[in-house]
Order: sequence, then structure tokens, then C-alpha cells
Amino acid sequence: MNEAEAQTVRHIFKRYCELKSVHALERELRDAGILSKYWTSLRGKVMEGLPFSRSALFHLLRNPVYLGLIRLKQEVHEGEHRAILEQELFDKVQPQLDAQARRHRAGPNRRVVRYPLTGKLFDANGEHMTPSFSRGSKGKHYRNYVSASLQQGPKSAAGITQRVPASEIENLVREFASRVSNAKKRPLDKVTSVHLHYDRIQIDLASDALNGTPSKLESGETIVFENKQVTRFAIAISLPKRGGQRTIVPSQIRKPRIDKTLVASLRKAHQMLKMQKGLPLVKRAPASLHESKILRMAFLAPDIQRDIMKGLQPPSLNLQRLKQVHVPLCWDEQRSALGWVETAAP
Repeated sequence: MNEAEAQTVRHIFKRYCELKSVHALERELRDAGILSKYWTSLRGKVMEGLPFSRSALFHLLRNPVYLGLIRLKQEVHEGEHRAILEQELFDKVQPQLDAQARRHRAGPNRRVVRYPLTGKLFDANGEHMTPSFSRGSKGKHYRNYVSASLQQGPKSAAGITQRVPASEIENLVREFASRVSNAKKRPLDKVTSVHLHYDRIQIDLASDALNGTPSKLESGETIVFENKQVTRFAIAISLPKRGGQRTIVPSQIRKPRIDKTLVASLRKAHQMLKMQKGLPLVKRAPASLHESKILRMAFLAPDIQRDIMKGLQPPSLNLQRLKQVHVPLCWDEQRSALGWVETAAP
């Protein structure tokens, strides 16, 4: 048990009992500089502590793991870890959360809003994009899908769209699914996942909803993968901003745009290598951090290097962004990190 983190959890429970408001608790924790814990992802990336969001606090205050229990679906089981909370304190919090939820549902302006892409929409980093509902200064309501990490505070990664208007993405996916499938009623039910990139959207449709190979594809729409379960489509789009909101506009297939700086850097990367028994080895050590980052380009997937030479890289990709992005060795992970259309099976 990490005692410092356990003390933070106890403090959050005690303060909520006193404040009786998650919104007030969120503000107090933010002002006090109390952050979530640091952790390391499976890829070895260190994630810094972030301010607690309201959704994170609701989840924390409902989580039985602090009582030494484990929740599996709808059931709760005894865990093998120590409890860090007293049952009395946990039980005291739950009725207050229930009462707060009832007040929220009974509010005079409460609206029931559906988000049909919940659980299906992902950004280019593979993060879930979750529903977000807000009201403007003039009382206008806004529905969006927002990346999970953006709700917790960090800045958007370069070239990654982390917020989109809900109605526009839903209408685009609904129209496409209705046009190419045999599902004329509730076509979104046949959509298994949607991945949003800066210059395209990838839509996975259940293959049994298609009448053979779709023949109603329009300019900018292609099939990138298909099997008996799923058919993956890519639709070229653009995301111009309008009035602070991103507007999704289907676009034509983009023309090649050769980035001379990228091409020159790729060639320089290969000049620093030599081949020995079919394996690349460094022939000349990089003279600077800049050259070290350029050298990584020689280890990009062959199709990524080919697209750079032909000018078919994503519009958001340039040398500056390439130097900032962590480029994994796995080719499939490279395509996801840099925004290439995935061709591997789902």
C-alpha cells in the first residue's frame, strides 16, 4: 500500500462528507494542488499526476476497492489487498452521492440526451471519446464528444483531434452507414467502432450488414480492411474551425504534398546507416540531439517511408511534429502514433 496515496483518498472522502458537493470538492482539491497519482503505462510512458475531474471524483467515491473489495460487473468480491477506508466513512458518503444525483436529475432544465456513439468513438491516440454536455453564456446547449485525457486537463497532442461536435460526427457516420449497408433503421447499431483522425475518419461496420462489396462509395471513401466480422472504411474529411467549434466536412481525396524537409531528413537518416547481414547499423554517430531524432526516421515502417517520399503523409505531419512524437519500434503502433490509415485487422 502507498500510504501517501491512501491518505489522499481518505482526505477526499472526509472532505466530501463536509462539503456535500463534488463540484466544491473538485475546486478545493485543484486550489490545494492535490493531483492524481503518477503511473507508468504498459508502453513505459510516465503519466504525470493531473487535477481530479468531477467524473474521476464520482468514480473514486463509489469505488469499493478502498474497502478491500473487487467489483466484477455487477458483483462485489473480497480482494487480496488491505482496506484503506473504514466501512463507516464509505457508507456515509453513498447516501450523499445518491441525494446529489437525485437533485441533478430533478433539475428544472434537465434534458435527456442520447449519445449513440458512446463506447464506439476513439481519437487518433486510441482514447475513448466520451459525451460532454455544456451550456453557453446565452443558454445554448452544446453536445460534444471529448477524449478522456482532455477532460482531465492535459493539452491536446499535436495533430490529434480531442473534441468534436456530437451531432455532426453522428450525422456523418449515420448517413454513411445507412448508404452502404442494409440497415435502414438504426444504422448506427451496425457500427462497431469509429476512429477520428485530423484528415479522415475510420468506420468499422459489421460485415453482415453489407450486401457484398459496397458499390455506393463516393470520392474520398475507401475500404482499407475486410473480413467476415468487420469491414473498415476510411473517409477523407477536414476539420475547419467555425465559431470556436470544429465542423466536420467530407473532403475529396487529398493530392500528394511532398514535404521537401521531411524527404531530405529521411534521406539523411539513411545516410547515417549501413547494412550488415541484412540489418541496419549506425555508420555515423549523430552529432546532435536533432540528428538523433532524425535518425529514428530510418526505422519507420516501409509504407510510412514510401508515403513520405510520395507526399502522402497526413497533412498534420511535419518534421517538427515528428521530432516531438514518441515513435515506437512496432510498425502498427507507429501508424497509430503518426496518424496513418491502419491496414491491420481490427
